[in-house]
Amino acid sequence: DGTFDTRGFEGTLHTLLDLIGLVPEEIEQLWQVLAAVLHLGQVTFEPNVDAQSNDGSHVTDMELVAPCSEFFGCTPEAMARACTSRTMHIKAGAGDETYELKLSVDEAAVCRDALAKDTYAKVFDWIV
Repeated sequence: DGTFDTRGFEGTLHTLLDLIGLVPEEIEQLWQVLAAVLHLGQVTFEPNVDAQSNDGSHVTDMELVAPCSEFFGCTPEAMARACTSRTMHIKAGAGDETYELKLSVDEAAVCRDALAKDTYAKVFDWIV
C-alpha cells in the first residue's frame, strides 16, 4: 500500500545520514536546501513587453519564487532580480561604475539552472 515503502525509505535514509555523521539539525537543513532546488526548477520567465522595459524578462509567477527564496534566505523580489538580471561592476579611472543588465528569457532560465546546479553540487560536496 506504499506506507511501508515510505517508512522503510525514511528509516533507511535517516540511518545512512546518521552513519555519515549528520546531526538532526543538519538533516533538516539538507531537506530545506533540496526543497529550494526543487522549487527553483518550477520558476519560469516571460519577456517584458512594455516599451520602457528595454527587453529583458521577468518571473511569470512570483508565488512560485516565494518558497524558494525563503529557503535561500532572501526576499522573492531579490530572488527574481537575481535570476533576471546581471550586475557588472566596472573600475573606471577615479571611480567605480555599476551596470545592471537585463537577461532574456533564455538567459534567465540558464541563470536559474546554474544556481540550482551549483547549490546541489555544494550540498553533494558537503555530504561527501
